[in-house]
Amino acid sequence: MLDTASLNKNMKTYINQVILQSLGNSVRETVRAIVKKEFKKLINNSSVPTSETGSNQTRDPDWIPIFIACPGNKRSVYRSWLTPAPFDESLEISLKTCEKDHKRRSIIDRWNWDADDLIDQVRVDLYKDSQVDAMFLFDGKGSSNVSWFSKERLIKSTYKDLSRTAKINFFSMAGLYDIDRHFYINSANGGCPNDFGWFQIIDSRLRHGTSGCTFDHLYGREYPYFMYATRNKAGHYDKEGDFGFADMMVTSVKKIK
Repeated sequence: MLDTASLNKNMKTYINQVILQSLGNSVRETVRAIVKKEFKKLINNSSVPTSETGSNQTRDPDWIPIFIACPGNKRSVYRSWLTPAPFDESLEISLKTCEKDHKRRSIIDRWNWDADDLIDQVRVDLYKDSQVDAMFLFDGKGSSNVSWFSKERLIKSTYKDLSRTAKINFFSMAGLYDIDRHFYINSANGGCPNDFGWFQIIDSRLRHGTSGCTFDHLYGREYPYFMYATRNKAGHYDKEGDFGFADMMVTSVKKIK
């Protein structure tokens, strides 16, 4: 029998999640209640360490950063979000945060099991020059770790023309999977010069045999890169001045009080 006494507490919780799927219904519900109690303690005790950043949101103790995506490190943001991480530590938002890899918390992995009635809202902040330059706020109640990123759950954003009633043809984390445009919020695809939207992560080089636009493989810019509209409204991705490149993307959750 596996001796978990010496294992890190977060690792034990992660193992519980795996074992949970193989148990009978009555036992599963009992174990789920125990794991949920552990999760509630984790999310209630989470802190929000910050350093040298201008975002008021990151100093709000009600908000817990759970994922920090960094450009140019050749690692997929979408796959990093979905890949389980059994170990856990608080995330610090600072000028040095994006010196290496993306950073994530195991709250993401336990979301589907434990957090559906503990998470109130989800927020995505796009940083430029140490300041939040664009923001999306979502209703997180009853969501999964993927479904929260949707038009139907959007509460507000920094864009005057983006709402639940706006004309949108893509609003999903998976986005255009074949050409690796993820976290994709788009209004229309009318041929590359007419592609029009608010935000997209160009996540990796185009796969062999796939097509794309010039903004899918910008010369001299390493993957991934985060394109966001900079004029407070949707813009054309390949029109100069309509889009900028974020230095960091931070996803945070707000717990239900």
